[in-house]
Amino acid sequence: MNIPVIFPFQIEILRASRRSSWRVRASPHLTATEVAQLDPYAFLALLGKRVIHPGGRRSSEELFRRAGFQPDQQILDVGCGVGTSAMAIARRFGAKVTAVDISPIMLARARSNVQRTGLTGQVTVTYGDILALDFPDNRYDRVIAEAVTMFVDRPRAVRELIRVCKPGGRVLATEFFWREPPPSEAREIFLGQVCPGMQVDTLEECWATRRSSLVPLK
Repeated sequence: MNIPVIFPFQIEILRASRRSSWRVRASPHLTATEVAQLDPYAFLALLGKRVIHPGGRRSSEELFRRAGFQPDQQILDVGCGVGTSAMAIARRFGAKVTAVDISPIMLARARSNVQRTGLTGQVTVTYGDILALDFPDNRYDRVIAEAVTMFVDRPRAVRELIRVCKPGGRVLATEFFWREPPPSEAREIFLGQVCPGMQVDTLEECWATRRSSLVPLK
């Protein structure tokens, strides 16, 4: 899916840093060292942002449309963040959702949000690594991952998403990419300073990865 929102996302992080970093530093739950180690997503979550993946609500709505969620389905949300999509799926479609993330900050926020909205009977929040999901094969009707695979070994991650999806189910993932190769300076700033460790491919590279690494979901 084409989600060309790289620079708006970068600006949002920088604005949040300038405007609200003092509130993070003043948090009784984090030391200065822990704050300095926060990745951009965790930083925005700590500031109270509920939709923190590139593409925002618009991207999520398109994913929901394509997913075809049903009330009797079991859904896995990998890299759930603060639980926004998981709660929306449970509330709007009546499905049962398992929401996983590797970030303690995200998990704490997600659990708090689920409890606050009264969705504890429909949404389960737990630790989960996209590269080694602790679930059996063919477990879920739908598996979603929003802005997650760009941080890890993408082919391996997608195979793991497919593994836990039932035959005839759907795996849906959204990422963003460069429309065309960016200037080296822009790439260095974004990937080195704003989102270190992130992998952002060009559209051609995305299709090449898909052709070479994905397997059919039957």
